[in-house]
Amino acid sequence: MKKDEETKKSSSFLNAKYLSNPATIFEILIFCYSEGIFLSREIEKSCKYDLRIKYLLDTEKVPNHSTINRFRQKIMELTPSILNQMVEIPIEENQIDLSSIYRRNKDRSLCQQI
Repeated sequence: MKKDEETKKSSSFLNAKYLSNPATIFEILIFCYSEGIFLSREIEKSCKYDLRIKYLLDTEKVPNHSTINRFRQKIMELTPSILNQMVEIPIEENQIDLSSIYRRNKDRSLCQQI
């Protein structure tokens, strides 16, 4: 699905009017999670001061912590579908080499090739 189609789907699903585009909020969440930022107030603070997130926001307003929390609660149903797409699209476009797939051992110490 294209970004605009996914945005429309998520907007209608969420039944909410956000100052920021739902796709942008999702991008911000993915970025913040990858940086180890999980608290909504810390995410809001990062949106105000981190230039990398300001780039994602472009001209949109900074979402407040309440908006971030509401978005996280309402997006939970769509999350598995979105995450599947994040894996399937690069595979379809041959951006991921599947010739070597690794699996973690039960003790999570070493990986073994499948």
